[in-house]
Amino acid sequence: MRTILAIICLILATSLIVMSCCTEPETSSLKGTVLLVNDSGDPANDPLDHSGVTVALYELASLDTTLVRINAEYPQIGVLISQATDFDHRYQTPVATTTSAADGSFELKEIDPGSYNLVILNEGWGISYKHNLEVTKGETLDPGSMNLYPIVTFGSTALEPVTFKAEHTYVIPGDMIFLAQVEFEQEPKILASPGSIVKFYGNVICPDSENMDKAWKMMSSDGIY
Repeated sequence: MRTILAIICLILATSLIVMSCCTEPETSSLKGTVLLVNDSGDPANDPLDHSGVTVALYELASLDTTLVRINAEYPQIGVLISQATDFDHRYQTPVATTTSAADGSFELKEIDPGSYNLVILNEGWGISYKHNLEVTKGETLDPGSMNLYPIVTFGSTALEPVTFKAEHTYVIPGDMIFLAQVEFEQEPKILASPGSIVKFYGNVICPDSENMDKAWKMMSSDGIY
């Protein structure tokens, strides 16, 4: 009798282990916080809350394998390519989207494990990318708190020195002339109207960076939202 009970207990224990393995989640989730930070000095830009920011997850952009191989073998030759240089959310379909809550929190659920690019954007508040996020099976990835700042829109001429601030977004709606010094910090995005001509007549200061994700980027403003 004891032998039979022992066998039954062993079968039950084995079944529970199998059930536990079978119920392990196959997908993952991603959650974080987006904050709207008004550093423009204009109180009209003060947000009522941090809700409504679009958060979208995308598969990685396909990179030219030949260029990737050349970059790896000869890193000092040619132009380095990466997700930072080649990814543009307008040319891909997101695998998941959501919007932030009043406190800026968001969560994307049922994400297949893999590598992704994360995009946050809000009209009037710019756009920000996080590249090469690794989502692990059954786990929740937290990319941390991310900020969006009010968009700065230029006219046709800048007479005073201009600094393109890190993680800020700028719009150049037409032909533009910078007459004074221009400084590029790391990671601003400059959205220029298609076909516009931008000229720099003063000193241009641009910090060195070994990380392409931190480089400044000029792209088309067409259909950014």
